[in-house]
Amino acid sequence: MKLSTATLTMVRKRSGDACELCGTKGVLHNHHRRPRAMGGSTQPLSDSPANILRVHFRCHEKIEAKRQWAVDNGYIVLQGLDPSRVPVLLRGKWYLLGHRGEAVQWQGPGTVSEVHSP
Repeated sequence: MKLSTATLTMVRKRSGDACELCGTKGVLHNHHRRPRAMGGSTQPLSDSPANILRVHFRCHEKIEAKRQWAVDNGYIVLQGLDPSRVPVLLRGKWYLLGHRGEAVQWQGPGTVSEVHSP
């Protein structure tokens, strides 16, 4: 399934065209946090910016190879969960990603600071 132009624009702006995990610039992949192969493509939020990360191919390989690590760090979201409610570790800081492309720094339950909007 192809991402919409609007979603790609929001995710690219949020990432600064660099890997959202390591900061590497160059060829980046679109990673679905809630895996499409596990039924995620039928969910309405599958192609939301909250469900998409821009990642360097080596980071993408690591996410796919180390599944528990990826779940623990929010790179993979389990089916039935809303990706916008699952914190994700990006470049050393925890964020909640919004459906409009925004990233809000997360410091624990009930706390947010440093809003980054596209």
